[in-house]
Amino acid sequence: MGRGVCGDVAALKEHLAELAGLLPDDIMSVQCGAQSSRLEVRAEFAGDFVDALCGERFEGHLLSARLV
Repeated sequence: MGRGVCGDVAALKEHLAELAGLLPDDIMSVQCGAQSSRLEVRAEFAGDFVDALCGERFEGHLLSARLV
């Protein structure tokens, strides 16, 4: 997800948290780049967050997630 879908960070966090079964506060930070974004989640949820988002669609984009 690039900058085009990161206009409202609170709404983005809410939607992605819902997809992953988390609370928006579990997503600690969002950094939007031109072609991709980096999200930081609490360590205990990281694996589940990646698993839940991979292959999901968001605003016409296919999501890919990985641990870094």
